[in-house]
Amino acid sequence: MERKIPCLGGWICVAVCFALVPVSRFAYVRLVPLALGIVIGAFCLARCLKAPSVRVVTAWVLILGVCTGAVTGGGILTYSHREPEKGLDYILVLGAGVGSPTLQERIRAAYGYLSENPDTVAVVTGGQGADEPMTEAACMQEALVSMGIGADRIWTEDRATSTWENLQYSLDIIEARTGERPRRIGVLSSEFHLFRVTRQAYDWGLQIEGIPARTEDPERWLHYFIREIAGIWHYLILGGGQG
Repeated sequence: MERKIPCLGGWICVAVCFALVPVSRFAYVRLVPLALGIVIGAFCLARCLKAPSVRVVTAWVLILGVCTGAVTGGGILTYSHREPEKGLDYILVLGAGVGSPTLQERIRAAYGYLSENPDTVAVVTGGQGADEPMTEAACMQEALVSMGIGADRIWTEDRATSTWENLQYSLDIIEARTGERPRRIGVLSSEFHLFRVTRQAYDWGLQIEGIPARTEDPERWLHYFIREIAGIWHYLILGGGQG
């Protein structure tokens, strides 16, 4: 009886975790109860089969995963809360889906920074997806001009489809207009994204000042936070212009 009760309790926990999977609106948030259910299930199965080696392997996989996630997540949080430097010559405003809350948050953050720093020029960057009525760059430019930012302070880059292309093509535009390629620049994006952007820019020898656009929905923030952990490791392992 003493051995059955812990097993029964474990399987109940597994069932609860799996039942919580479809509750969230966001795919990466649903991975949390799914992963927890799989880990608890592995422990329960090993206990029922009297296989201590399986429990040991599962425990080490869990420890490694938690440590990796904690270190990467710590970097994301650190860069999320840095105060942006004032008076930057240029800032790149990274796009997101047209009409999405994320894009609206970035537009509002860009307006706030440009209003407080009247000599700063913004390069709004983002192409057009198959399901978007216009380019992300054009959407941001129109919104910022309608909010009172001078059109001459907003340059558009409308080809980029990834973070790597956002940086590369925007720097190309600045160099084409000014004759110089900056080695230090501001980048405005959602707070969860700044760590990966900074890491990519560092690989090119480019120093950036992150300007965070705050995510208003906590559940949406958690979704993107988890996705960024995966995205950072994808970049570190595979490199290139992903994400």
